[in-house]
Amino acid sequence: MSHVGYHVRGDEAGWDGGWDPAEQPWQRTDRDRARSAYLYGPRRSAMRRPTYREPHPVRPSAVGVGMVAATGWYLLFTLVSWSRMSYAWATVIAGVLATLAAWVLIRYGDRGVGIGVAVVSAFGVGIAGLVVGLPYFLDGQWILW
Repeated sequence: MSHVGYHVRGDEAGWDGGWDPAEQPWQRTDRDRARSAYLYGPRRSAMRRPTYREPHPVRPSAVGVGMVAATGWYLLFTLVSWSRMSYAWATVIAGVLATLAAWVLIRYGDRGVGIGVAVVSAFGVGIAGLVVGLPYFLDGQWILW
């Protein structure tokens, strides 16, 4: 019968480097190290933690640039409109184009700029929805046609 650190060979019984109460501190043998490495893997100090990094990180400055660009885009389309109906249609067209641009930027270009464009696009189309929806809700007038 053998236990960890203890061996029996014929008449002779003894310790092979495991914990011996007479000796302090506890000493490990190569056999114990091999057994623990087999059972528990390599020592924690020998293992390095893996580092996972985003291949295309989103930077706050890029998001800000995208937001400024999309705000200018919507402002340009707003300045071209002359009535509520033209504003609503111009915003719908600007929203579709901005959404396509955001998708292309997120897929092939800078993700941060694409996120900024998408956020401002959602906000701009939401305002256009209010411009269209409030007159319909209050007066029953659908201003798109």
